[in-house]
Amino acid sequence: MTTTRRGPLVLLALLVLATAVGPARAQEPAAPGASARPSAPSAGRYVGPTSCGQDACHGATRPRTVYGVAQNELYVWLNQGPHARAWEVLLDERSAVIARNLGLPGGAEEAASCLSCHATAPPEDLRAGAIEVADGVSCEGCHGPASGWRSGHTAEDWSYEDAVAAGMTDLRSVETRARVCLGCHLGEPGRVVDHDLIAAGHPELRFELDNDSETMPPHWLPFADKPPAARPPRPTHGVRAWAVGQAVALREGVVELARRARGQEDTRWPDFSWMSCDACHHDLAGERYRKGLATGFRARPGLPPWSPARWVVLRVLLNRHAPDARAALEADVERLARQVSRITTPPGEVAATAERIAGHLDGVVERLDAVEWDAAELRATLRDLTAERRRLASHDLASAEQVVQAVYSLAGALLAEDPELLGTGLVDAVSALEDDLDEAGGAGGAWDREQLVRMLGLVDEWLSERAENRPDEEVR
Repeated sequence: MTTTRRGPLVLLALLVLATAVGPARAQEPAAPGASARPSAPSAGRYVGPTSCGQDACHGATRPRTVYGVAQNELYVWLNQGPHARAWEVLLDERSAVIARNLGLPGGAEEAASCLSCHATAPPEDLRAGAIEVADGVSCEGCHGPASGWRSGHTAEDWSYEDAVAAGMTDLRSVETRARVCLGCHLGEPGRVVDHDLIAAGHPELRFELDNDSETMPPHWLPFADKPPAARPPRPTHGVRAWAVGQAVALREGVVELARRARGQEDTRWPDFSWMSCDACHHDLAGERYRKGLATGFRARPGLPPWSPARWVVLRVLLNRHAPDARAALEADVERLARQVSRITTPPGEVAATAERIAGHLDGVVERLDAVEWDAAELRATLRDLTAERRRLASHDLASAEQVVQAVYSLAGALLAEDPELLGTGLVDAVSALEDDLDEAGGAGGAWDREQLVRMLGLVDEWLSERAENRPDEEVR
């Protein structure tokens, strides 16, 4: 699976969404018949997506702006989004091959290990309505079991906080949303994509909160389109999600690694899904094996290195916003990389290092969540990123994808701040990065690190020219 990309037209669409500020709208009263603050005797049970699908609730076919939500969420989920088709994927030929390779009885569509991520399939004692695995990942898979808040969250005297207290998942919290997504797109107890599953044919798990969220068909109103009374205190998408998502992804990744090392997951140890796939799975034509991977994390030639994909961009962010935390984290990340690359390292040592990294990251998440991303901060962070282009390009393809997605997030936010930038070389420079990753396409023989250095250099040149031509702009 290659990186999620935003071409120039998508960036333009994001700009339109981000700047579409209409006249302020007052919060409308609750829908007719909404009850006030009901008791919730069955809180924590799943009621199914059809209970949300009335036209006056979330089943409209066109977006509205009355209640601070689009009201066509179910329609978008069912007809445009990938989550409604998550179970259907288990019926295709690739899934059949994976099931055969793993010896799964009954096929992937019936295996609990597959349904844990490809469907909202709670146990029977947690069901209070019609739940079908064919619905895929439905509303409650992300928003939480609705029995405690479904009837009350439309009531006039209920706040968003009331709904969260009654069991709704607080997806306005960027950290919480990242954890929910990573539950499947990285792993958690009961949801494991290990090296055996990848070797059997499952795609490698790669995820970045901002880009992967924004390239989905949105079933939410942009922050600026919400009535003032319905807006969260700060925007919940965009570059803030990108920055926080980087820290949460590494934290949740090392927590999952520690569980596997301690034998708390049903996986083999060592688990090579944490390694750089490029190191072993590459084309030997042209003696490419002689070039190796200059990651700096290799224990010795011949051993697969740990993939730094969840660290390379976060390191740049920390250097700017938490330099005191970066030093301790970098030492432990390099220690972890050496430990997992030596298959004889006692798994308890790996787990201890991973848990220590997770502990460092708790405070880092909070600090990154507090950053205010004005135009000067966006440019400065983008310059920090491109200034390290040779180091960033020395890692594997998965790391390069995170770098390109970081540039997309920062450049997209800059375009939203200043529409005049659409007529500059920024879009061309970012598009060149997209073309480079398209050429790689996940095929090891096509991956050209020097090309990434050149493309990041184009972005850096644009930033330098911008600073020279606009000396009045603050450059931090």
